Amino acid sequence: MSVNDIMNKFNGLSTLFKTITAIISTVLIIAGAVLAFESRYATADDVKEFKIQTVETLQQLRKEWKDDSSKIKLQFEYDYAVRRMYDLKDQLRKAPNDSELKADYEEAKEYVKEIQKKMEAQ
Repeated sequence: MSVNDIMNKFNGLSTLFKTITAIISTVLIIAGAVLAFESRYATADDVKEFKIQTVETLQQLRKEWKDDSSKIKLQFEYDYAVRRMYDLKDQLRKAPNDSELKADYEEAKEYVKEIQKKMEAQ
């Protein structure tokens, strides 16, 4: 065996080493790319946690909306009762001796007070 033969074997080994290194590097790059690409998406646990948070948020909003809707309903009822009371008061000015109007006016006043108590209770 000559020195040239030994050098050719080492050169072949060097090429083999370069090829193996290139293959390992390519595999690692592909694996890293797949992991980086995969990490952009949510896992099943992330999706489950997001669903739970969404349901909790919707339940809270529903409760708040229900509370707000009852307050709004009472406010409309109050506005209507006050308007009715002032209409009756205006009619009483035109006909001060009408006992039926007086009774309706007193009833409307009591109803306004009832609604005010309900509104304060909320």
